[in-house]
Amino acid sequence: MDREEWQIHLNLAEKCVTEMLALIEKQHTVIQDLGRGGHDTSRANDFLNTLLVSQARYERQRDRLQQDELEFQSKEAAEPAPAA
Repeated sequence: MDREEWQIHLNLAEKCVTEMLALIEKQHTVIQDLGRGGHDTSRANDFLNTLLVSQARYERQRDRLQQDELEFQSKEAAEPAPAA
């Protein structure tokens, strides 16, 4: 993967993490509203658990991409400068 592709993947991972956090927050509100209304929240909780699993995957992907960047920068720093 070249640097441009890496940046695209990192941007997408960051976007997914951010969007998923908003969905999780919204789902918590849905569950609270259902509970206050005396409704069954089991399916809403199941969906929340699915969102949480997805969030963990997106965060792992983002973290891996960030780690790849640190390793790339480290390799660049260790390589001798090209001769002029």
